[in-house]
Amino acid sequence: MHYLFTLLFSCAILTTPLPPAEQSLSTQLDKKLHSGGMQIMQHREFGKLYGYSTWIARDKQRLKAKYFAHKTSNASVYNRYRRWAAGKQVAMISSGAFTAGDYKTPVGLTVDNGRVVNRRIKLDEMDALTIVYPTGGIAVADLDNMNLNIRYSDTGKKYTIDSRRNIGRLLDWATEEKATIFQTQLLIYDNELRLKRVRSGRASHYRKRRALILCRFKGKLYHVIFYAKKKVSLHSFARDVLQAFHEESGIDVISMINLDTGMFDFQEVYDERGRMIPRYTGEEDKTTATNLIAYYYE
Repeated sequence: MHYLFTLLFSCAILTTPLPPAEQSLSTQLDKKLHSGGMQIMQHREFGKLYGYSTWIARDKQRLKAKYFAHKTSNASVYNRYRRWAAGKQVAMISSGAFTAGDYKTPVGLTVDNGRVVNRRIKLDEMDALTIVYPTGGIAVADLDNMNLNIRYSDTGKKYTIDSRRNIGRLLDWATEEKATIFQTQLLIYDNELRLKRVRSGRASHYRKRRALILCRFKGKLYHVIFYAKKKVSLHSFARDVLQAFHEESGIDVISMINLDTGMFDFQEVYDERGRMIPRYTGEEDKTTATNLIAYYYE
């Protein structure tokens, strides 16, 4: 991993159709945790703090992902998380996808541990369909060009979800396999910028940003949660990541999806003794969460 980060963030290039970044991000290792299974990098621009990225190694599957997509009839998301976390070593939690204005309904297609919460696909902006497997892995499908392979664990049967028309089969599979599904904006897919200006007027607003990045370097898979504490447009954020990771460093960016930093801008990172590290923390209270991503050891 040290070699990986010595390669990052060295020069500015032109990225179309967006204008070139004024300066590439500089980086340094800020913290190594959980026997190297998690590394946190500090990113700076013009000498000022841009944000932090938390790199979670998935090659040995020691750290696993868990997503709480919605509350239940008798428990809030935070209370569900708290009960689930008992007896587990949690390394990180973060806000996830978006909820409607009443904060009661997840935006877009949503399945929570096999329970269908929202069947309606949102087609205008939310072109990332994210699947969190019970095994702790995550996959992202592009709704504009569906090509998602699923397999039933009991029978071994495989199916390809290649169209929005057969989403019903995906919901059946998720229900049986106890999988979790949510929608959000797709920022990068297969090393290409995918966020289009026409899709979201809010994408040009300047605010703090957070994204989940799935990437591969030297054959190893990483989940990266990048928290931009600098206020930046969503377009610029995606461009900065693509430039630094792929264009300059040869990292294969499988996908980058947008996470919430609005009313639910929370994030916490914990060391091996379960102590929260304050400088990586978001601005809001996790107890109000409408959804939540956790990385943990069993």
